[in-house]
Amino acid sequence: MSNIIDLSLSELVSNIKNKKISSNEATSTFVKRAKKSKHLNSYNEETFESALKKAKEFDIKPDFNKKLPGIPMAVKDLFCTKNVKTTASSKILSNFIPTYESTVTQNLWNEGAI
Repeated sequence: MSNIIDLSLSELVSNIKNKKISSNEATSTFVKRAKKSKHLNSYNEETFESALKKAKEFDIKPDFNKKLPGIPMAVKDLFCTKNVKTTASSKILSNFIPTYESTVTQNLWNEGAI
């Protein structure tokens, strides 16, 4: 199999649904890549441990009927993510931790994204 990082989204979904790779394996690969690229300053907040935990939970009880089953996702900092600091890279919002989920992120989680 090719490198997980090089797979398209549809290929990644197919590989997870066909159990060629696990959600935990895919998520771990992307987390390692993000940590290795930390100098690029791509993330305002890192929720890697939560993602890894959710990937392991998915692998224990998978739901392959979702559109994004166990697929790791990075969320742009302008979409509110419940209980995760969301600043839109603004000083005014530097301490904002939403108590609700945005429609965008809720739709991702509803479809199985991690």
